Amino acid sequence: MKRLSKDIEIGEKRLSLSKKRIKGYYVPHFHEFFEIEYVVHGVGEYYVNGETFNCSDGMLFFMTPLDHHSVLTEGADVFNIMFSDELVPFQQLKPFLQYAAPKSFLIDTKNRPFLEHLFGELVEHKNDAQYCAALMSCLLLKLMRLLPGTKNAQLNNAASKIHFYIYNHFQEKLTLNEVAAYAGLTPNYASALFKKEMKIGFKAYLNSLRLEYAKKLLLYTELTIKQICEESGFEDEPNFFKRFKAYHGTTPTQLRKQKMTSKE
Repeated sequence: MKRLSKDIEIGEKRLSLSKKRIKGYYVPHFHEFFEIEYVVHGVGEYYVNGETFNCSDGMLFFMTPLDHHSVLTEGADVFNIMFSDELVPFQQLKPFLQYAAPKSFLIDTKNRPFLEHLFGELVEHKNDAQYCAALMSCLLLKLMRLLPGTKNAQLNNAASKIHFYIYNHFQEKLTLNEVAAYAGLTPNYASALFKKEMKIGFKAYLNSLRLEYAKKLLLYTELTIKQICEESGFEDEPNFFKRFKAYHGTTPTQLRKQKMTSKE
């Protein structure tokens, strides 16, 4: 499985915009940034985290750093946006970071003209960084309204900021001090606030992200267990095995064997 780097794919501009025609098979990959792909016209299939979605007019796919995906299409015209978490305010991304958030949803015919015009404006003015940043905020706010269950979401709070930072840096050697500094809080206050708002402690949430990610890599990639341990943010395999077994009820080796058995 390919890993796409933020530095290589989007560079210092923190944003890559294009309208293109895709055709054929695009191998499974994941990346360090966010990606939005909107299908103007086309047929085919998208595979996201082991789930299959039909590619059809008006379908929008929203990929986060936790997701891996591939595409098989007979031909599709798409708008593609790859962007860094640094480009837009954290609260505008929060609804798309929940485990239950849909990775794909169909844009109704009423809203397609507006979104397609917005995508077109982004592509046309892709060299104007300030204008594109403003348009991206507009796009995400619109998508928030179209995303089921997010209209009444309370987004603007310090706990959301902590959550956002953890989500985007869980693969790194992340500390509570670093997260608290990002949110402008003391470590003790940040820890207490996060647990109160999220109903889970900082360390437990960080490990849950890492372990959910590791499970996906075990099931849907050919990476070695050592590579998966490193990719998921764990420093050593014994600790990784211990936490994985406690969280998932099975070891990484056993899960990988179950995957191989199911293919036979």
